[in-house]
Amino acid sequence: MSDLQEVEVAIEEAKKAVDIADKMTKFMKSELFKELIEEGFFKEYASRLVLTKADPSMAKESDQARIMKSLDCIGEFRQYLWSVLMIGNQARVALKEDEETYEELLTEEVS
Repeated sequence: MSDLQEVEVAIEEAKKAVDIADKMTKFMKSELFKELIEEGFFKEYASRLVLTKADPSMAKESDQARIMKSLDCIGEFRQYLWSVLMIGNQARVALKEDEETYEELLTEEVS
């Protein structure tokens, strides 16, 4: 694969990551996301799990482990959402650089 082809592939991958991040941003700004995910899942559901964890009837090790697993999953999901945005931001920077490199390589090829 030539340098030009490698840069073309990198540009396409960066465009995809930017597109996904843009969609995630739009999704996260929606009222439905705020109501269902931020309020309903990250706050209310997580709070219920914390209260359940402190409930004496849930003192068994298996119950505690299940609750902790659920809490960990909430954190993982939130991390996933933010990682999509971070990858998109990094791809946006890389895309600019790759497009400049692509133009340079095209100029070199023509010369």
